[in-house]
Amino acid sequence: MRSSDVTAQVEKVLASGILGTVKMSKAWNCQRHTHRRAAPDASAPSHVNYDMWIGPAPQCAFNPNRFHGNWNWYRDYGNGDIGGDGIHDIDMARWGLGVTTHPQRITAHGSRVDLKGEREFPDNMTVTGKQSVGSEN
Repeated sequence: MRSSDVTAQVEKVLASGILGTVKMSKAWNCQRHTHRRAAPDASAPSHVNYDMWIGPAPQCAFNPNRFHGNWNWYRDYGNGDIGGDGIHDIDMARWGLGVTTHPQRITAHGSRVDLKGEREFPDNMTVTGKQSVGSEN
């Protein structure tokens, strides 16, 4: 995202000072994901080395819902949409502010609005970060 033509144009606008001092930015990621219904455990596909695939995660039976395309929605393997796609939007918001240090405080609230389908993470979140007073940004 940082190397896109649109981002280069935004960088010019921010550097020009025409907007004044930017003190807050917001990142939006509006996607509606569909999630699979619960499925029974099954045998791993013959071409998959399941022991290697599961790696250091807790050992459990193969389940198609926890495999390719959906693994990020389970705490043992991923971190939901906030870590899969949302982090890129948060990165752009921080980049636009010129923030180079990590926040001192982060607050996140999430819930499940769409109650259909199997997953272990919220389908919506609000995340805020606060820089410490006196930090460089």
